[in-house]
This record gives sequence, C-alpha cells and structure tokens, in this order.
Amino acid sequence: MGHMWTTAKPRASAFLLQLIFAFLAVSAAPAQSVHDKIKPSLVSIRAIGQQSDNTLVSSSATGFVVSSDGLVLTVYSLLTGLGNVNPETIEIRADIGSNSPNPTLRAGIVDFSQNMNLLLLKVFSDSPTKGVEFGKSGMIAQNTNISSSGYSDQNGYRVHTGEITDRDNSSVHLWTTTLPFEKGEIGSPVYSGDGKVVGIARGQFSPGAGDQYFIPIEFADPLMAATRVSALQQSLSKVNSELTHPEHGPEQLAIRIKTIQSTIDALQKYMTWEGKIEKSESGVESVRIYYEKALSGEPFPQQISVKITPVGHRSDGTIALFETLPGKSYTSKPQTNSLDVGYFDLEKAISIIDFHKEANPDVAHVSLRVDFIVTLSDGTQLPSKKMTLER
Repeated sequence: MGHMWTTAKPRASAFLLQLIFAFLAVSAAPAQSVHDKIKPSLVSIRAIGQQSDNTLVSSSATGFVVSSDGLVLTVYSLLTGLGNVNPETIEIRADIGSNSPNPTLRAGIVDFSQNMNLLLLKVFSDSPTKGVEFGKSGMIAQNTNISSSGYSDQNGYRVHTGEITDRDNSSVHLWTTTLPFEKGEIGSPVYSGDGKVVGIARGQFSPGAGDQYFIPIEFADPLMAATRVSALQQSLSKVNSELTHPEHGPEQLAIRIKTIQSTIDALQKYMTWEGKIEKSESGVESVRIYYEKALSGEPFPQQISVKITPVGHRSDGTIALFETLPGKSYTSKPQTNSLDVGYFDLEKAISIIDFHKEANPDVAHVSLRVDFIVTLSDGTQLPSKKMTLER
C-alpha cells in the first residue's frame, strides 16, 4: 500500500502543476481591448474619379460595418473630396479589417444624406461581415471619455482616446471632441468604453485648424432602415425554412413570427427626414420639413410640434443665438397621391430670417435651429429630432 502512495503522489503533483501553469497562462493572456473589439468591423475606403481632362482624383475615408451582409457607414465627404469629377467615373473600393494603398473589395452606394454628411455603402465580400454594436449618444454625458479608431492616410491604423467637450454648439448635428482625427480617419466609429458606437468622425472643417467634430449616431437612423429591412428579410427566409422543417413546432414559429411582427411594426414608424429652405417658381420662399416612410402604409406622420431658434452668423465666424420662438404645430401635407411621402410647411418661418437679418446689421446670415416632435396617425409620438436649416 505504501508503495502505491509513493507512485501516485508525484503523478498528482505533476497534474496539479499543469493545472496551475494552465491557469497562469490564461490569466496572463491579454484581455481584448475595446479597440480590438471594433477592428474587425473597420473599413478603409478609397474613391477614385475622373475629371473632364481625364485626370484621376482620389479620396479616402474610414467606415465601419453595420450588418452581416456588408453594409458600411461612412461620411459623404468621401465623395465631395473628389471635387468636380464625372459621377459616372467614380469607383469605390474597400478593405475590411485592414488597409492597403489599393483596396480590393468593390463597393456601391446604397443611400446618403448630404446635409448630415453621411453615406451608406454596400461592400461586396465573399465572407460574412461583422457589424458593430450601437449605443445611444444621448446617454453619454459631456466630458465623458470616448474612443475612436481608423485608418490614417499617413500613419495607418490608429486608435485614440478623448472626450466630448461640447454637445450644444451651433451645429446641432455635430459634437465637439478632443479626439485627434487624422486625414483618412473621417468616417471612423466613435465608441464608448463598452465598444458600442455612439458617433461617426467628422473631423475638422478646415484641415489642420479648428475643433474636431463627430456626428451622433442617431443622425444616421434614416440610413439604417436598410439594415432593418435586411434583418427582416433574413427572418422571413428563416421562417420559410422552419415551416418545412419537422423539428420546429408551433411554439418556435410563434416566437419567430412575433419577432418579425415587431420588426415590421418598428419599420412602419421609420422614415427619413430632410429640411429645406426653397423658392417656388413665383419667387416665394418657404421652409419645409420633408419625410419619406421606409415601408408603405399606416401609421402616417400627422402633426409636427416645432420650436425654432434663429442663429445669427457674423462675418468674423462668431454666432449669436436669438430667443427660441414659442412652439407651434403644423399638419402634414402629401407630396404625392400617397401619404408615404409628404412634408410640413412651416408657414411664415422665412420671415424669422428676414427679421433678424434686418435687426442685426453685424449678422451676415441667419440659420434656423429646428427642434420638432412628430405625432403619427395612431397617436404615437416619435422621439424628438433636430436639424439646422440654411438659406
């Protein structure tokens, strides 16, 4: 018996040592950083266009994947950076998770908002893509630490940490930050400590000078309807396969159908918004907020409650915030025979611009900061929205 113990003891000790070393190896392994979590979804993008004299012009940006089928969000500046090129000659290429001088994946334009400086692309890849997780910028307080990562033209892959310094500047769709975006990093994701994306890098208005800005992620909502439609199509496809699969009973199908119905309900209340100051053929100016539903049918936008704050812009670059006007409600008007596309006419709003321009000689021009809440035909109120309208 004594002999058996003497032979078993060393084996147990050796096994114990192996466990200890394994535990130490796991403990010593570096934890995945928030930047590592984002990197597989980072996209380096290059656009090339041809001018009238056949000169080739290129523009670069960073973007990030927002769906498993290759939808990528970036900035519209990728296209404006090409200058005056023939639109038919524009070619967009991308790399996912890495960057190179000559990206290999073909990309096409899905949707854009020039006013918000946002662009949604489809990158054609043979492999599934990993979309980022989204947070809510409204939950991020001023002076909170945030991060970003992207592909700099000069320095390649870069990561940054900074903070939000101003959420309430003159451009309501831009927040000021200390994140030092470099050339090529516009369009990069801005994310919180848990790796959830809360914004898109806008950069500086003038290269090498002035504040750095990012666009809160909620302003990309109108473009993101495409990702929700894609998710709905995938769910419908899965239901079709489950209907013919013997292992899936009524309970599983009921859960799946309920999920699809929830997606449809959300999409029915999803629409794009655009504000315009425009002049009719007779020369009369008007201020309008246009909408277009993502899916046809009820509920429709019925009423809008608006608060307007005039903003005076002086020639020296400073601004003057004038008093916010009392709230006013307007009723929707169809743009076509269908209520799926329509607008709200902010009657007499143009006179606000004229009044403040005449009353303040030092003001070069006046823009309108518009805060509004939409009530749908079923009584639902959509979350409040903001936009800045320029004459």
